Amino acid sequence: MSDFDKDLEFVFSIADILRYKRAGFAKDIARVAPELTPGAARILVFAGRDAPISQVALARRTSLEPMTISGFVGFLERQGFITRTAAPEDRRSKIIRLTEKGEDCVARILVCMRRSEAMSKATVSEVEWQCTLQVLDRVRRQLSEAEEGDAMEDRSSGAKQSIN
Repeated sequence: MSDFDKDLEFVFSIADILRYKRAGFAKDIARVAPELTPGAARILVFAGRDAPISQVALARRTSLEPMTISGFVGFLERQGFITRTAAPEDRRSKIIRLTEKGEDCVARILVCMRRSEAMSKATVSEVEWQCTLQVLDRVRRQLSEAEEGDAMEDRSSGAKQSIN
């Protein structure tokens, strides 16, 4: 292993795990929800996890552009998996909720996700798994705080530039 690989081992490990997980997810979706693409299924699961959720929040949560989310949400709504309603506080904002059909589909997908999770945990002890989750949570929080700090700095810089 080169120094380059050693320095970035965390990043490459996470990328590899995500690649394997996404490939397995795509196979599972083809089996349990063939009417959905893996991308649409992913949006449906996130919408179910955080429902009711605005389209903007769903875009942030999934790291997808709002226009991309809009396409997926439109498809899921036409297929009867979700509903979109105007937010009471801002009629321009759309709130997403799962329909019964969407809830049933998410339940099937979650069975597959739990099976995949069990397979991931098969070679480590429960203590190791919990330690791993704690470390990943700390890393996630630290990156989230850094991103929020960058966003605040960007907004502040933009305000200063518009004043000048």
